[in-house]
Amino acid sequence: MSKCPFDARAISDFLELQNYRASLPWKAAYRQSNGGVSGEEISCTENWAMALTILFIVTVFALEHFLDERQCKSYQIDKFPKDLEETVSKIDSEKGETKDKDESSKDEDANGDATEKEDKSSEKEDGKDGKLDKDKPLLPQLKEKFAKAQDYGYDKLEFAMYQKVYSLFETIYFLLAGFLPYFWDWSVQLGYKFFGWNEINNEIQITLIFVAITSLLGEVMSLPWDLYSTFVVEEKHGFNKQTKGVFFGDKIKSLLLSFVIGGPFVVVLLKIIKWGGEHFYIYTWALTFFFGLFMMTIVPVVIMPLFNKYEPLEEGELKKSIYALAEKLNYPLTKLFVMDGSKRSSHSNAFMFGFGSN
Repeated sequence: MSKCPFDARAISDFLELQNYRASLPWKAAYRQSNGGVSGEEISCTENWAMALTILFIVTVFALEHFLDERQCKSYQIDKFPKDLEETVSKIDSEKGETKDKDESSKDEDANGDATEKEDKSSEKEDGKDGKLDKDKPLLPQLKEKFAKAQDYGYDKLEFAMYQKVYSLFETIYFLLAGFLPYFWDWSVQLGYKFFGWNEINNEIQITLIFVAITSLLGEVMSLPWDLYSTFVVEEKHGFNKQTKGVFFGDKIKSLLLSFVIGGPFVVVLLKIIKWGGEHFYIYTWALTFFFGLFMMTIVPVVIMPLFNKYEPLEEGELKKSIYALAEKLNYPLTKLFVMDGSKRSSHSNAFMFGFGSN
């Protein structure tokens, strides 16, 4: 019987559970060929580590699912907020009174011009810009947007919940099947077959093969979900502007960047772990800290322009107002760009990014 980190005398029933424990599927189906333990010679610690890992994953999923269910109920509310309705109604009433006074002072030709402008505004509203028409009552427009926002939020969250369920079963299956040990051994075989590398002398090279394989596998496994999210959920609500070419182009760019930036990082990380000895965790923390600062510096000027076009915001009232607001909030705004994201999505977006003087 394998030794367990428990006092059998203090826990009298524990010994009776050993045979039952051995029948539980807590050990991976595939184990590393050179792992030092083979066949049924699996320790109690390993069994419990697997069991507790799965329990933790399921617990986190259950908590997130509970929160998602609550959010789903919020998205099913179809009644417009009462307080907001009263406020907007007052604004519409005040605008209506002002408009009546202005129209009464105009002559017939001016009324014709106003009608023409109103028709143009109506055409613009019927388009896909999604903007409110300030010349028309705001409440009906906001109610329409509220209903659409609720539908979009519900569809997006419902899809995310299905994805999380799939991810839960996929993760547990990968753990119990021993996919990661399998792919490590496969990486060792590929390294030896094509380059003559072995696991002892070429651990870094084998690790790079392993990272490449698992990264590609992750992209393939997530691809159907990404496609559905972009070309079904986003498309249904009129937000998607991507073509298949742009979508797959972004995927390829992301993978290449992961290899170009992540590969050297993994190499340096492994070298520091070997060099650091028993205090390796301090050096790895320092590496990841400075790597994060480095990425914050190069992302806005090197990586982000690979995916979108950035142009300086033109001089005008908008630029002056933004800089005035930044100064008022004591925010160190140094550069201001306009990003053309219309070829991917019709969502509006604004963000601040950078580090130090950049």
